[in-house]
Amino acid sequence: MYMSLPNLPGKSAHLRMAPEHRIASLSVEIDPPEGAVESAVLVIIFPQKRENPPIDPHIQPLMDWEVLLIERSKYDGVHSGEIAFPGGKRELWDKDFIDTACREANEEMAIKNKDLTIFGLLSRLYVPPSNHTIHPVLACACWNTELIPREREVISFKKIPIGYFNPATAQICTIETSRGDVVRAPAFIYEDYMIWGATAMILSELYQVVLEARLITSFIKP
Repeated sequence: MYMSLPNLPGKSAHLRMAPEHRIASLSVEIDPPEGAVESAVLVIIFPQKRENPPIDPHIQPLMDWEVLLIERSKYDGVHSGEIAFPGGKRELWDKDFIDTACREANEEMAIKNKDLTIFGLLSRLYVPPSNHTIHPVLACACWNTELIPREREVISFKKIPIGYFNPATAQICTIETSRGDVVRAPAFIYEDYMIWGATAMILSELYQVVLEARLITSFIKP
């Protein structure tokens, strides 16, 4: 069984990308409310393909690695059309959150378990609008792992360098949610993707983990 990665920044990283209306409650939050729906997402990173790779193919700065994000299909739900990680609700038959994240990634992007190396879990995050507690599962795969978006679930996807998600470079945006609410929140703008909310908060922690060199990549096959 995989455990949470050690010494995670957790809330301090989440707060850096939290929507303005969420900062006060998140600051004092200890545990998700009773009855919150358990869910998991797959935070999957890939080494970049390089035209001129380094002499040692095992070595590449982790900030240059890319993280997979998807654009969700439109549906009657809180997170319709949002930029997110592959993931979803934990089902009764899932053994653990790793199982949930990998199953959802396969259903949404045809990612096979055999192509993944699991590092562990990042910090959980409660999302009030959908009453979900998200458990991010951090994994890596080879740069040429096949990705096939399922039309019913995913409109598009991008692999974006981790170094792009420095919270210090985020923009404060006024955002209309799928429910018609208007909120102000820090966001990462990458091409036509606006990345905010829970996804941006998880990316903030990933950036901090990589910045502090908590991951060792020397064992990754070229």
